[in-house]
Amino acid sequence: MANRKSGRNIEIHRNVIENYIMNIKDFVRANKKAVKYSALAIIALAVILIGADFFYGHIVSKEKGKLNAIMDTYRAGSGNPEIAAKCRDDLVQLVSEAKTGHARDMGTYLLASILFDEKKYQESLERYLEFVDESSSDTLFVPLAVNKAAICLEEMGKYDQAISLISKHSENKDFLVIMDQMIYNTGRLYALKGDTAKAREFFNQLRIDYPQSPYAEKARERLFLLTMPK
Repeated sequence: MANRKSGRNIEIHRNVIENYIMNIKDFVRANKKAVKYSALAIIALAVILIGADFFYGHIVSKEKGKLNAIMDTYRAGSGNPEIAAKCRDDLVQLVSEAKTGHARDMGTYLLASILFDEKKYQESLERYLEFVDESSSDTLFVPLAVNKAAICLEEMGKYDQAISLISKHSENKDFLVIMDQMIYNTGRLYALKGDTAKAREFFNQLRIDYPQSPYAEKARERLFLLTMPK
């Protein structure tokens, strides 16, 4: 009895599937053109997407190659002002013409670094801040860019602006990787301003929060110097 019931259930289930398949066949027969064009459209879209992905990958590879070539040239000609100027100009062109975010972002960062090495601190500052504001990738470099931008401001004697810039990003979790350095630099900046109380506050914070940091030892040295009579 149970076997007969089970067989009937299988037959009913099979009939449902067969009816479903027949309905699909009927729909295809009645809408041959629509189905044909839909299938062609799907194939065409797939071809376009594959082609676009390949083309984008080619552009990324090409722009990365240009970026690496410029930096290799810059490193090889370290200290040569003519080579530095050529690399700077090449980066300006690459950034302005870049079709991918990576080349534009990293080109901007590297351009800021070259300008910094040339002691062109205002131009370097502008490029670092441009990178921070517009970077869509490479978040590791964003904290480094903020730190270097603060140093640009320091070199120009704009201590309050440098402190403000660091403070603006002090709660950002992405900056934890260099937070010890940022605290140390804030202490230095207050010391340069002549605000020894605030300088001590940041140097002590660094010693307590990051005792294993190499900057903690520097902070201890700074604290000792602050106690010395002028």
